[in-house]
Amino acid sequence: MTEASGVRGSLKQKINDFKVEEIPLRSLRKKQSQSESGYPGKVSEETPKNYVILFIRARNWDTNSLINELSNQLGISRKRISFAGTKDKRAITYQYISIKDLKVNKLDSVEINGIEICDSFYNESKINRGDLKGNKFEITIRDPISFENVSEICGQINEKGVINYFGYQRFGKVRPITHKVGKKLVNKDFEEAVKIYLTKSYSDENPEIAEARKKLENNWRDMNYDKALKEFPNYLHFERTLLHHLKNNPKDYIGALKKLPNNLQKLFIHAYQSYLFNEIINKRIERGIPLDEVQMGDVVLFEDPEQRTINRRVTERVKERNFDKLNEMVKKNKAYITAPLIGTRNKLATGSMGAIEKDIIEKEDLYREKFKFEEIPYLSSKGLRREILTYPRIKTQKIDQNNQEKLKLKFKLPKGCYATSVTREFRKAEEI
Repeated sequence: MTEASGVRGSLKQKINDFKVEEIPLRSLRKKQSQSESGYPGKVSEETPKNYVILFIRARNWDTNSLINELSNQLGISRKRISFAGTKDKRAITYQYISIKDLKVNKLDSVEINGIEICDSFYNESKINRGDLKGNKFEITIRDPISFENVSEICGQINEKGVINYFGYQRFGKVRPITHKVGKKLVNKDFEEAVKIYLTKSYSDENPEIAEARKKLENNWRDMNYDKALKEFPNYLHFERTLLHHLKNNPKDYIGALKKLPNNLQKLFIHAYQSYLFNEIINKRIERGIPLDEVQMGDVVLFEDPEQRTINRRVTERVKERNFDKLNEMVKKNKAYITAPLIGTRNKLATGSMGAIEKDIIEKEDLYREKFKFEEIPYLSSKGLRREILTYPRIKTQKIDQNNQEKLKLKFKLPKGCYATSVTREFRKAEEI
């Protein structure tokens, strides 16, 4: 989107270089007084609510691993723990989680390296997936080659927005396979989905683990899962979960998948939808169709004026009678042109955008009912439309500290949007 040459530089050189904090969709509590809570980070024993809400600072923890460790230390099922959004590992993250029916004195025993419970309080309802307005980011780019174009890039982003691609994190950094697993699941090839998750390796992976995956792939038909368990290290928790189930229940691939956390299972489907979303945007660009001007048949979303968020559930198709009005709303960031996260029920475009969507669906040999799962019902996805541009308001800071130059970026994004969409425009380099 931006035309000026980038600053390049390096991302995530240190864990502190990437900070993200959730912005809740709703007020999670009324502030407890000092006498009620004792001190920040301690809930009142007398508050009769069903859920304890924790506000957690995590250093170098991805959300799934954090939830596993919390459930282990608290001695509870991870099904009692819920959260609004997943966070990546190499970062400082601040997020809310809820725990059902927790005896508050159990929190005193929680000691996890890199985890700080900044606050805790009761609430009558749990936190659900997606209970976010968005996220606040603070990102440091180290050793930029030049600060010359920073102001120009910032101005162009604030005016034109950035392409709302799903970032590489959606597909896996070391092993970009989640969308491939998802595609097999959508096609109901459960064995191949499990096989890809267990055996597919990439060059950046630890050589010993890559070798263990290769052995399992080469001897897949032998079903010697006991041998594989000896070669897969303990920290590959999810792979070992699958292997343990298959060892006791050979060929029960659906049962093995169900042993994984629900949110990880759903991630496979969402990653495949995300991959198709990115492909559709790429095709629109290749065909020279503007991203910021409506076309006949486009489907748009609208800003919710009360929440100041985008309502992804209410859509309108661009027709002759509303063309000028919707085009004007898009220019004022009151409406947003979309692409689909394909599912069983979401609206598809017509016109030039509809032709692109149809081409991708045919190329992938898809039809909507494939996103319905009788075998694992909670994997079914109705789909939705998602904006193809997003408009962060960015603040930049140039730093020269200890003989090292740094560029600090601060901005907010709606939920589900990736910071790599912003850093890509500043760096003009491959995201890592």
